[in-house]
Amino acid sequence: MYKKSVLIRFTKVIILASFLYLLYPAPGFPVLNSQAKDSRSSQRSEGILLQIYHEVREFGYRDEEDFIKREFHLNLDGIWANREEHVMILSHKEGNGERMILQVTYFGEAANKHFVRYPESIREIMCHIEGDALQIRECGYDEFETRALLPEILKGIRSEKELLRTLQHKK
Repeated sequence: MYKKSVLIRFTKVIILASFLYLLYPAPGFPVLNSQAKDSRSSQRSEGILLQIYHEVREFGYRDEEDFIKREFHLNLDGIWANREEHVMILSHKEGNGERMILQVTYFGEAANKHFVRYPESIREIMCHIEGDALQIRECGYDEFETRALLPEILKGIRSEKELLRTLQHKK
């Protein structure tokens, strides 16, 4: 009986301590420190942007162009015919490196699937890339939106590349 009550008290203390720790994190603990979390998520965003840059660079230049411009549509709801966002990625030389502009156009609802959708808003992320170092110069998204959107864009680019490879193999 004594062991059971000690175990119950110990469990309650652990749960209470965990709850208080989540509410009032230790300032030196890097996982819950907001500055460390922001820098880590910023590094993650920059890493995903660098992957997007490399994926788009693999497409190469078009004839008689000194820049790379590729366009994609995001399929967020699983219905291929209903791709809501248009993504344009432009990369060109700038000084010692390159500038990459990632532009996302959001469209409004169409009256039905046969009508044209009109853009509601356009947001951009502008980066400077030198070697494997990427610096975000301007960003039209907050960190939460960036963490959610960039992996989806990378996934969409990779699926589009896979589709293009499949089409090239059939020729």
